[in-house]
Amino acid sequence: LCSWYAHKSGFDTTIARCFSFVGPGLPLNIHYAIGNFIRDALYAEKITVNGDGRPMRSFLYLGDLVHWLLALLVDGGNQKIYNVGSDQAISILELANLVQSQLAPEKKIEVLGQSGYAVGNVSRNWYVPNIDVAKAELKLDVWTSLSDSITKTKNKLESP
Repeated sequence: LCSWYAHKSGFDTTIARCFSFVGPGLPLNIHYAIGNFIRDALYAEKITVNGDGRPMRSFLYLGDLVHWLLALLVDGGNQKIYNVGSDQAISILELANLVQSQLAPEKKIEVLGQSGYAVGNVSRNWYVPNIDVAKAELKLDVWTSLSDSITKTKNKLESP
């Protein structure tokens, strides 16, 4: 619809198809697994994985996201759609383990295996974007590692 209206009205448009992100301001108490794991690591007795931990996800740091969106705004192709996110897949259970190892190695991880939390599939097709076009055309990439993203998010929670 955006492309149709832009074409009809005579202006350029670029579409950012956004995936999942991590960084300061991330909600810690809704359905974002990484936010919940960071919350649990910092404030709960254990880190809880509600599902079985198999679905694949990826996370782009908010600082990288800002750079990406500015690049799309300035240099994005007219009527082009760009996937915006990280192409570095990680399972939900691997993510819980990474958060635990970085923020609370003494805490246990509990996997509940509840079917209502198995959102998505276990392949990388739905929730891990192919960012080849953004890399090739706009020289964008995942510059901040997931480990650094977790640390930066935690540090912002602890600063005044």
